[in-house]
Amino acid sequence: MNVHIITLFPQMFPGSLGYSLIGKAIAKGLVKLHVHDLKTLAKRVDDAPIGGGAGMLKLKLKWLIGDN
Repeated sequence: MNVHIITLFPQMFPGSLGYSLIGKAIAKGLVKLHVHDLKTLAKRVDDAPIGGGAGMLKLKLKWLIGDN
């Protein structure tokens, strides 16, 4: 089984997944983990907070999650 993870922090994987049941499946070759860096897939990933103030929002990437 192929598992694809899209994240802003690809260096965190497999991380704790390596110690779980998924880690055992990866070690046995039952699961292949593919980690993708979101910053290489999108030009921009952050958006301005609505209404001002501190904080960070992630842009809705329509090509990634659909138009729902």
